[in-house]
Amino acid sequence: MRQIIISGLLLALFASCSSKNKEEDITTTDLLVQGKWTMYHEYYKAADGSYEELSPACLQDDEWEFNTEKSLTFGPGTLLCVPDEPAPELLTANWLLENDDKRLVVVYPFDEARYQITSISQNELILDEVAAGTLTETGARIILNR
Repeated sequence: MRQIIISGLLLALFASCSSKNKEEDITTTDLLVQGKWTMYHEYYKAADGSYEELSPACLQDDEWEFNTEKSLTFGPGTLLCVPDEPAPELLTANWLLENDDKRLVVVYPFDEARYQITSISQNELILDEVAAGTLTETGARIILNR
């Protein structure tokens, strides 16, 4: 009987330790830097709350790569907006997280952009444009996939 109780306790202890959801330990930074993101859609939020497609098809395969040293590289995909011209050069920026990792700030050499991280998972990142510290009633929504 004693062995059964000890075995049961050990089994319960093992189950509780192994059942911890590993995603709880994954931070927003971890998710951002795991690999390249591909632009899926960029929408414009109209005043009535509806979303209209903003990005042309040639931008919908552009890549965003967040690096652990807080740099961000934007690269063109295989679909070029002007097919006979060479691919545009890579654009680099820096990035940081604010507001308990719920806001992404992208710092370009010439400007900066702020986005509310509306949703982030292993495979999808949804960003909503932020202006003057609050979500804008109209603005961009960017959806990136892996």
